Amino acid sequence: MERISHPAKRTAVFLTRQDLYLLTSYLAEWIADDEKAGVRPHKRLVRVVSKLERAHQRAVERGL
Repeated sequence: MERISHPAKRTAVFLTRQDLYLLTSYLAEWIADDEKAGVRPHKRLVRVVSKLERAHQRAVERGL
């Protein structure tokens, strides 16, 4: 099946701990820069970054 025939089909993405850390830190910096510029970040983006930070913390605690 092609993706075109199923546009809503989800794809799993597996991240290493380092990938998760880099993505989280990049997005957190982006949000901080927006806030400094007086731009209110999108609340869904803030929620996703929060979830990524918690996932990263759990990965560190488990030693992955």
